[in-house]
Amino acid sequence: MDPKQGVLWFFADQTSAMYANRPNCVSLRYDEYDYSVLDKCESFIKQFSAVLIVPNRTEDREDMIDQIRRRVSYIPLLVAQEAGYIECESIRDLIDKHGQKALDKLLFSAKELPAYGLIDIADVTPLDVSRVPRTLSGIKQLDHTIGGFYEGDVSVWTGKRGEGKSTFLSQLLIEAREQGKIICAYSGELKADRFKNWLYLQAAGSENILTKADKNTGRELPVLNAYASRALNEWFREHLFLYDLSISSAHDADSIIKVFEYAARRYSASVFLVDNIMTARFKASSDANFYRAQSNFVGRLVEFANHFGAHVHIVAHPRKGEIRDGDDVSGISDITNRSANVFSIARLSEKDAELKGFDSVIAILKCREHGDRAQIGLKFESKSKRFYHYKDGSPDKKYGWEPVAEQATFEALPDDYLVPFEKGG
Repeated sequence: MDPKQGVLWFFADQTSAMYANRPNCVSLRYDEYDYSVLDKCESFIKQFSAVLIVPNRTEDREDMIDQIRRRVSYIPLLVAQEAGYIECESIRDLIDKHGQKALDKLLFSAKELPAYGLIDIADVTPLDVSRVPRTLSGIKQLDHTIGGFYEGDVSVWTGKRGEGKSTFLSQLLIEAREQGKIICAYSGELKADRFKNWLYLQAAGSENILTKADKNTGRELPVLNAYASRALNEWFREHLFLYDLSISSAHDADSIIKVFEYAARRYSASVFLVDNIMTARFKASSDANFYRAQSNFVGRLVEFANHFGAHVHIVAHPRKGEIRDGDDVSGISDITNRSANVFSIARLSEKDAELKGFDSVIAILKCREHGDRAQIGLKFESKSKRFYHYKDGSPDKKYGWEPVAEQATFEALPDDYLVPFEKGG
């Protein structure tokens, strides 16, 4: 070995390395063909100016290049090209036919691999944000401000208990279904039947909701008509999946991630909900460790969203007091730092609602894509549990499960038209 000669030759097998008969030729051992041993050789390899990868011309070529490139990312990597073999089947064949000088030509014709972990910005394809897949909220003022919920992002939703976070997010799931998305939801506080009941009432709309008297309390309870119930089952089938809270590891963070990954791979799910993060279980022994584990969980969800091109909505409770910005979310600020969007939802007092003309507010506390912050006034329709914009919105939106009736029009018949089968016709 002579690092002063610059290049370390890395061959696919020991026979080729020995037959090359020149300094700085190495390969993996036959009885220990494991590229992970390169992780232990960094200080040795760094003595050279470059590594020349000399693969056999076989189907293993790409695997060899990939394995070395991932593990030796700290110095330039060259790879021998097909042309350098001069139509020979192996290094031994090349030397036998063309002599040792053929190896020099193999080196001179080699090409440098792109650096692992680095991208030349000039080679990056420009982003057309208007073409990035996203899911819309159905509230045009919100969609205009944030651009929609882009794939690969995470949104955090906060607000005091009972202010409408879960209700608004279940409405977003209906909007996602309307746009043809596949959805997977973890609801840590609602069993599947209660989640379904709430969601279906929203999707049905007030026109399809009946009332039923509760004999125990005398309260009028909302129920769906039979047609809406059947039609909604078919509309949501294979488009919305709920995380099963009855499994033994129901609330474990690792289990939630694994189930989400399955839904993304198996069903191409692209919209996910974690409601709420406080119900997930982490392996933590103190509050400090708990909040750190919670932050790590959000980080894993960000990686998940990026990897699968999904959007993940997370419900997180605020700290005590007024919600002014993302740092008021319970736990450490890493949760909101890692997310693309942060929203808060609040209900107004009756006095304020009467003055302003709306009863709820969505505050956009963070929007990484556009940087806008805004407050959007909404009204809430209690029967259908729908939110809508107080100026130009409506709680009566029709979704795809419900056929839209169109009034038929008929052309007037002339006075002298003879009707078939009538006398004189």
